[in-house]
Amino acid sequence: MHPAGTDTARATVLIVISAASFGSLSALSLLTTRAGLPLIPAMLWRYLLAAGFLYVLKRREDGAPVRRGKIWHLALIGALAQASITYLSLLALDYLPVAPLAFLFYTYPAWLAITSALRGKEKLTQPRVVALAVAMIGISVMVGAPSVQSLNPLGVLIALGTAVLYSLYLPAIHSAQEGVPPMASTSLLCRESRPAFWWRV
Repeated sequence: MHPAGTDTARATVLIVISAASFGSLSALSLLTTRAGLPLIPAMLWRYLLAAGFLYVLKRREDGAPVRRGKIWHLALIGALAQASITYLSLLALDYLPVAPLAFLFYTYPAWLAITSALRGKEKLTQPRVVALAVAMIGISVMVGAPSVQSLNPLGVLIALGTAVLYSLYLPAIHSAQEGVPPMASTSLLCRESRPAFWWRV
């Protein structure tokens, strides 16, 4: 057993690394495609490397076997939802610069709050509404700071659509991961996202 303070510090470091990695995905993908590697092969290599890395880490963990039903559930989410969201979000780079794309995609917490409220899962309390309004105003200012007219409407539509899809994906993956160790579920998601790109290569 680790002391509570050590666990908190370790979790904080992992969250920061995860956020930095997730936030740099669009920029790294843009650099990769500009270097000459098409988007689909780039995504395929991403999932191949991630699946291999996670498989090595997973072998070091002891855990109960994952039920077949859970495996199929996670496989479906990985092959369809995860792969589609990744592809669409990076496809928007053909129409938008990285910064506006990132800001538009990060409207997903607002969409998540709205969809959760519509599904009766969480209430839109006054503090949440105020926080979301402030966040959305900040995003609007950052995206519109150079010139709203210079943004490609199709790119904006793809970016916002991806944010909405991601807000639907999060509750789905949360439900699918119940009772499954995090490392095992993440490995399955990466492994099953790969076939979604094979047929496009």
